[in-house]
Amino acid sequence: MYRLMRFYNQNKKAIIRAILIIALFFILLIIFNNNAKNNNKTSNTNTSIEKVISNSVSTDKSLVTGESVDSKTINEDAQLISLIFVKQKI
Repeated sequence: MYRLMRFYNQNKKAIIRAILIIALFFILLIIFNNNAKNNNKTSNTNTSIEKVISNSVSTDKSLVTGESVDSKTINEDAQLISLIFVKQKI
């Protein structure tokens, strides 16, 4: 026990530095991991929203009134909706 206490007292600064460096490494690892998870969730959400919007435009009739609507108007509206969702990053 005496040797261990003596070693600690002689190398106190080096031991504390090593502990701080290891702790800093783990903190940075946790931060980068959380950022990567958040980026992955956002990209998955954006692609799933685009798939839903592109798949939902399969008819030329209005869902509200039941009247025929021009396919150009439907595509423009779908693009507008997809832009809104992508900007909001739901």
